[in-house]
Amino acid sequence: MSGKKSELPHTLIEAVKDGRAVVVLGAGASMECLNSAGQRPPSGEQLRDLLAKKFLGREKETRDLAMVAEMAISSGVGEPLVFEEVSKLLSGFSPSKAHISLADFRWRGLATTNYDQIIESAYSANSVAKQTCIPFVKDAEPYDDRLKTAMNPVPLLKLHGCLDHRLDRDIPLVLSHEHYHRLKANRTTLLERLKHWAQHSVIIFVGYRLADAHIRSLIYDIDPGRRPQWYIVAPGADDYD
Repeated sequence: MSGKKSELPHTLIEAVKDGRAVVVLGAGASMECLNSAGQRPPSGEQLRDLLAKKFLGREKETRDLAMVAEMAISSGVGEPLVFEEVSKLLSGFSPSKAHISLADFRWRGLATTNYDQIIESAYSANSVAKQTCIPFVKDAEPYDDRLKTAMNPVPLLKLHGCLDHRLDRDIPLVLSHEHYHRLKANRTTLLERLKHWAQHSVIIFVGYRLADAHIRSLIYDIDPGRRPQWYIVAPGADDYD
């Protein structure tokens, strides 16, 4: 926004050119998307407030999104209705120019903790996409066979579920604390695939805070001396970050 250009590290440029990079997108990556009314998707705090007002009758909420979701589900509303509301609040947004430009490159893989289908839509909207985006949401899917059906496929791991599969009891949207606790159920292979990529790939995190549990988990689990350099797109980051 300041108009300044950043000098990209040579190792990052070469990794992207060689197809050795993996992009991992979080909620912040969707903040530039717009719907037909010119509105942006709700942030995590906004989503929390909307769910609290809808299901708990609370105008001001200080608990986190996971706790509010858990309270809404257990208060008698039930999981399906909460997921339907989340789907309504997160649907109808078009991919940003940045999302569409993802398809201009060749990636080793893509992963996201977002529920929306903005990445899939971005690849469909790019008429010169270098790869075909193939989303995966759970372990039971035939990974290799699905990739074989596409020209120049790039797998997209949807680690926290997908709006299209929100009522699949095997892979509920990872929204409440209980969902986080049961994250690995039917997603173990999915999560391990990202960990395998991380051992040998340049990871580019977009739309996460440095305190995010997913980033911390990968950082702690994988020896930095035995993996390539990773990067994070974090506007406002300082030297300590």
